[in-house]
Amino acid sequence: MIVESKVGSKGELFLTKNIRKALGWKPGDTIFFEVRENELIVQRVPDLLELLEKPLLREPESPDEIEKELEQFFTIQLHTIP
Repeated sequence: MIVESKVGSKGELFLTKNIRKALGWKPGDTIFFEVRENELIVQRVPDLLELLEKPLLREPESPDEIEKELEQFFTIQLHTIP
């Protein structure tokens, strides 16, 4: 689907009803904007219930594994602070 639209006077981007309907977007949905190589990527943020209904990509980690990964993450962050 290709649809022409205008940028508003305050820089707003307007999605037509056809686009919102095709994507299943509703008022109040949260979306991400990403600029990648002079292109705008727009994605809706799934809500928690949608995420819980999706199949797992891998086996769940144990609390110990999660804690270890968090410690590694924060260690890296502390070493990169100027």
